[in-house]
Amino acid sequence: MISCSTAPESYGADTLCNLDEFYFVVKRLSKVHENVVALNQRQQGKAEIVASKKNVTLKPGEKITVRFVRTVQDMAHPESELFADAKEAMNADLQRCVDDNETLFRNTPHTQFKTEKERWFTLAR
Repeated sequence: MISCSTAPESYGADTLCNLDEFYFVVKRLSKVHENVVALNQRQQGKAEIVASKKNVTLKPGEKITVRFVRTVQDMAHPESELFADAKEAMNADLQRCVDDNETLFRNTPHTQFKTEKERWFTLAR
């Protein structure tokens, strides 16, 4: 389940092969059609790509915080547990998580990469 801290204007899911195909569905039905106003709002079934649409207008210097939470569980467990886990994650203190991770990995050796490409290759594994 995907949750968001602000209610989306629209949402959708699809089983398309790649992001280019999904982008085409999200932005335009074809070059002669108008911009897509709402996604398919599919709530169940297999999905390879999910999307949420929210229009936000910010004034200079203004900022907004949006939190997304992905929750997964075995189908044998009640749906209420999934919702409770999502709510707990949505309200979690992120700074505490950052602090805990810093403490946990404080003694990890710092790797000096020769190039940015080498760094990204190592981190992507």
